[in-house]
Amino acid sequence: MEVYISDLDKTLLNDNAQLSDYSLHELNRMIDAGLQFTIATARGHISATQILKGLKIKLPIVVSNGSFITDYDTGEILMFQSIQDEIKKEVLHTLNENKLTPFVSSCDGQNCFLSHSILNNDGCEWYLKELIRTKDPRRKELSNIFHSLEHPIVSFTAIDTKENSERTYQALQEKFKDQIEVHYYENPYHKGWYWMSIHDINATKKTGIEKLNQMLNITENQISVFGDNVNDLPMFDLAKNKIAVANAIPSLKEKATHICKSNQDFGVVDY
Repeated sequence: MEVYISDLDKTLLNDNAQLSDYSLHELNRMIDAGLQFTIATARGHISATQILKGLKIKLPIVVSNGSFITDYDTGEILMFQSIQDEIKKEVLHTLNENKLTPFVSSCDGQNCFLSHSILNNDGCEWYLKELIRTKDPRRKELSNIFHSLEHPIVSFTAIDTKENSERTYQALQEKFKDQIEVHYYENPYHKGWYWMSIHDINATKKTGIEKLNQMLNITENQISVFGDNVNDLPMFDLAKNKIAVANAIPSLKEKATHICKSNQDFGVVDY
């Protein structure tokens, strides 16, 4: 069995963060004909499935950069990877020391929460408006963000300028090397603001796909992955076929076995 796994933003989705009618129709046609297709995305389950509404994915999906594997239709959590309890408070302290006001993703095994307290910049406010617009049921406003630590923490999402994101990234790497996975990249839909995603060291798209492979009883030689950005690098290390869209960052293209057309030109679907 050959399984195809695609990133969403700037890969399968167009520049407006939409799945085009053409892509929806063609993917459903191929899935009905037997195509084994799923996604691996930085988005959470709710955000991903809202954007893909109408797409008939039959396999589990990898979300939150590999922190969760969920059932596409029901949202049931099949697996999640939390940050080590002994460091989660220290990580949050480090973010606060650098004047970052993070969104904190936590999970008790059945229910997920996305907590925040007072936010301090337009980048964070943009994300909050998106959560409100999509009526994300995970959103939880707290008077003190440290109250979020009562549950296992899956990830921290901090949004700030490039300069502050770089400085905080270095501080986190120095303090928590080999304990957490950190990525930061510019928000493609709100330029000038950089998102820093912090997960456990064992929570990447690569490890998420490895666990998915175990569920499906397949090997890395049976998967093809599509991506565009830095958080796709780990899964490119795993897969046999590594396809970068034409608009991908140079470091991902260097690892690719194939370059397909851009996200605007339906590269994933046409491949």
